[in-house]
Amino acid sequence: TLRRVLPQAKIIMGGPEIASDYIREGKYDDFEADFLVYGEGEATFRDLLLHLSGGMAIQDVVGLAYRPQPSAGFTLNMPRPLFKSLQGLPSPYLNGVVDDELLARPKLEANLETQRGCTLKCTYCIYHKDMPKITYNAVDRVIEEAKFVSIKNGVRRIRFVDANFTSDLPFAKQIMRGLIDAKIEARLMFELIPGFIDEEIADLFQ
Repeated sequence: TLRRVLPQAKIIMGGPEIASDYIREGKYDDFEADFLVYGEGEATFRDLLLHLSGGMAIQDVVGLAYRPQPSAGFTLNMPRPLFKSLQGLPSPYLNGVVDDELLARPKLEANLETQRGCTLKCTYCIYHKDMPKITYNAVDRVIEEAKFVSIKNGVRRIRFVDANFTSDLPFAKQIMRGLIDAKIEARLMFELIPGFIDEEIADLFQ
């Protein structure tokens, strides 16, 4: 529908679902997309914008797959190196990208990220395919983001979008203690693997 209504629009797909292995196998060739971003997408998206404005050759945009011809399959560029820490990425909350009007919507659920990647390599899952290791955020910034959405803007539902919040127990405990010390009053949602939980973290969740 979007292609029909806006035929000149460029359609870009990304996220952990866009795995480089599957791009090579042609699994997305029939998708209505011009570009596929695999791996971490922030810097790749920036470079793609530079390309679309004439400032970079398409072959130089690492972490990108593109169609050499509109009806052709996708060609993969080189993969993009992982960020050493998520702290190096600008926070959409603390940098004012997410406006107050959005955060004021009833029943809004704010997404926070403490890490990327997964400890496990389950064959049925693609979350880990282009993330060979886990990249963590800084504890202080996670707490500042939680305070911004909850205390400053009144959001009462926070979802942590990590594959396994407790992949590093000491790290997870620091975050939980920070949330408690900051007196965050919100419903928190985590994705967890039972084998990575001990009694101390269970007590902190209470």
